[in-house]
Amino acid sequence: MAEYILTGRNRRGRKVTEIVDADSADEAVRIFEHEGYSEVQLHTDDNAAPFQNPSKMRKSFTPREYLGYRTRSRLGCMLFLIRKMYTQAWPVYLICAAAFVYRRCIEAEWGLFDSLPLAFLSFPMIFAVYAELMSKAIPYRRMLKAVLKARWEEVPRHLRRVHFQLPPFERPFREAQALAGLGRLDEALDHFRPVADDPAVPPNLYWTYKALIFQTARERAKALECVGRAAELAPNSLLTHPP
Repeated sequence: MAEYILTGRNRRGRKVTEIVDADSADEAVRIFEHEGYSEVQLHTDDNAAPFQNPSKMRKSFTPREYLGYRTRSRLGCMLFLIRKMYTQAWPVYLICAAAFVYRRCIEAEWGLFDSLPLAFLSFPMIFAVYAELMSKAIPYRRMLKAVLKARWEEVPRHLRRVHFQLPPFERPFREAQALAGLGRLDEALDHFRPVADDPAVPPNLYWTYKALIFQTARERAKALECVGRAAELAPNSLLTHPP
């Protein structure tokens, strides 16, 4: 069983984003619709679901916030984090702001009671900038940008700097994709072949990503054969291909 993120309209017409535990994306959609939601939109496919656990982030983000955070730009992530920190403790920040403004209005001599509120008020902005600049996701974003721009020689370099855990297929897939893009298809296939023996990777997923390696090498006929093989193994699986 895996976790899927879905958005739908409840009976009052309000859009709601929730996490649903299910054995497949199709089942997750059926469960969500059975609970009374309409206009259902699925945000997690059968590729990603086994390797993501969005419920672990519930203490920090709602499902809707989690969904938005992973699609925001770097500036958007910083602004979101700043706003969230201010809104979570807004009474304290309001008191600090009032105290600081009051002391400036009465032209009191600058002291500890000015520095502390100012430091506290500035902390969310400083923390958000620091968190974004030091984010472990930066090399991963650079790697994806290199993939999207077909700068294949850059992909392995950025990938070596990714130090958080990736799904078991992604690192060998990206390395193989880069080799295929550089015209070294045989090496790419040899590099990716061990993924087929990994029990954590469903067979249909292996064939889906193998198709993308062929697609990168512009071997479209072979890519279609792999897609057909993946469809035979999991005809009801909802898959979204990566870049």
